[in-house]
Amino acid sequence: WVRPDPTPQRARPRPVKLRLVGLDAPERCQAHGPEAGAALSALVLGQRVTVRRRATDQHGRALGTLWRGDEDVGALLVQGGH
Repeated sequence: WVRPDPTPQRARPRPVKLRLVGLDAPERCQAHGPEAGAALSALVLGQRVTVRRRATDQHGRALGTLWRGDEDVGALLVQGGH
């Protein structure tokens, strides 16, 4: 989940569920899922990030890449074995 910046039209925008393109991480209920989630949280929780939205999947979720500065967060997760 990512929380968009406020705008004049939306003082409190709703969080958006983002699925990272090109990444097939385990779900929380699967082996290594909690570790993958913890790794993602350690990289971005509470930090300003940039989302490059690519599309929407069949379930209405945003698909895109997540950037922390000039670092692709999905690539960092893969490099970390997640």
